[in-house]
Amino acid sequence: MFSGSRILRVFGLFVLLLAFAPASVSQGAESKPKVAVVAFGLFGDQSVFESEAKGAARIVADRFRGGSVTVRANTKGRGDVTVETVTATLQTAAKAMDVQNDVLFLILTSHGSRAGLAVKAGTRQETLSPPQLVRILNGTRVRHRVVIISACYSGVFLRPLADPDTLIITAADADHTSFGCKDGNTWTYFGDAFFNTALRRTANLKDAFALASSLIRKREQQSSLTPSNPQMAGGENIERILKGELNPAVATEVDPKYAFARGLAYSANGDNDRAITEYGEAVRFDPKDALAYYNRGLAYRAKGDNDSAIADYNEAIKLDPKHVEAHNARGLAYNAKRDYDRAIADYSEAIRLNAKYAVGYNNRGLAYSAKGDFNHAIAEYNEAIRLAANYAAAYTNRGYAYRRLGDYDRAIADHTEAIRLNPKYALAYNNRGFAYNNKGDFDRAIADLNEAIRLNPNYAVAYDNRGFAHNKKGDFDRAIADLNEAIRLNPKYAIAYRNRGLAYSNNGNKDHAIADLNEAIRLDPKSAEAYAVRADIYSRAGEHDKGIADCIEAIRLDPKSQTVYSNRGVCSQP
Repeated sequence: MFSGSRILRVFGLFVLLLAFAPASVSQGAESKPKVAVVAFGLFGDQSVFESEAKGAARIVADRFRGGSVTVRANTKGRGDVTVETVTATLQTAAKAMDVQNDVLFLILTSHGSRAGLAVKAGTRQETLSPPQLVRILNGTRVRHRVVIISACYSGVFLRPLADPDTLIITAADADHTSFGCKDGNTWTYFGDAFFNTALRRTANLKDAFALASSLIRKREQQSSLTPSNPQMAGGENIERILKGELNPAVATEVDPKYAFARGLAYSANGDNDRAITEYGEAVRFDPKDALAYYNRGLAYRAKGDNDSAIADYNEAIKLDPKHVEAHNARGLAYNAKRDYDRAIADYSEAIRLNAKYAVGYNNRGLAYSAKGDFNHAIAEYNEAIRLAANYAAAYTNRGYAYRRLGDYDRAIADHTEAIRLNPKYALAYNNRGFAYNNKGDFDRAIADLNEAIRLNPNYAVAYDNRGFAHNKKGDFDRAIADLNEAIRLNPKYAIAYRNRGLAYSNNGNKDHAIADLNEAIRLDPKSAEAYAVRADIYSRAGEHDKGIADCIEAIRLDPKSQTVYSNRGVCSQP
């Protein structure tokens, strides 16, 4: 939940140079809010980020009388700062604050990309994206915030974060690199100009930003570098609050220029209906705002409305044909509609626009896999992994494709690597458990599925797979209990009904078994395996005509199905 004062924005180049009014009432130090400073050096392979985080935190604390200062940084020998660590550290800092009145200074320094900030902790590498940072800051409930980001492409954080109570300052705009992130440096160009020079001269953040921008521009010109274009947005109330004005003139959050931010805030909170309303307001405010259409499409897709999502992605792509993420998102929507050829076309366009787009290769692999072309899918996952060696999802997706090809050892190896890269990856535990099921190693399967369920107690597929393993071990009561839970979590889960029917049949309850198989077929009339299982139950019950009819239908639907093949003798019963 976020407070009524919280407005957040999504990606873009929006720049608002603040015109802070002078304080109308001079207050003593006792009326000023407390300031908490939290700084992170996120990329451990280069010492400049640790150095900058420490130096920036010290200067900000001295300038604004920070009462609480926390600095955490990854180094070559220490890698304990992850996205999870950032979340926990900010939550701890917030507990010591008056969240409605104090001011949080958050300083982040790292390498950056259009996807967000690189977090390199030992061998583990991840990305802190703008939507993630929105959710993390929302979770602190701290109202007044100054967020300063020193990284390439850090302008992508402007629109997600800027609002009247949140001032966002970045080293670059969303389309350019910043400079100076060399191992051994004390500061980056931005850090040296903003923290080490400008903030030592003035506590006025607008003036400090203007001075730093001028110094950076001059230094870049002297070195013939493409301008980084530092950015500043939001925070209309921050300067007055830092000065301790008793009754500052408060900027309101209903300004339509912040509708986009409100939309993202609602999305982060899972309120997609309100998010869609706010993104619609953003589109009315600026009909050419491709990102508003894109993010509204994401909200529609989160609601399962793929047609509306595609319509919005179409408009985003029309306004910005090079919007890689919009092509990828439209591909995902087509994939959800089982229109795999259109999905592949969109992923291919995303890859054409960005040949190093590992996500595009992974998703194109998913589409090929859905079409049953597992060899082609594996080739796509190989490329995704080549481009992003720590891409856990690509490993577990490749493992799934290997399993479908019957190569269970390679499947298990890939899922194991995915788990090494992300020890909390429930999907990888589930998929490895499934591969162990296929190998007949049901004890290991159950161990993995136990962990998948521990990590995600609402994981219906894991309950189904564990039920399958218990059934194979002859523990029919446990199998039925797991399959009951899978169906409770997903009442339309046809495979769970089929597997529970099989467990009931093995447990001697033919009527319950047939009822479950009937429901499985009702939910998925093209399930050859459901027909084959029901055929076997009918045959063993002496109802040969029904068994033969089901067997014939199973063969018609999928002559190559393993279950159909193993039950083919039913068709020749007298």
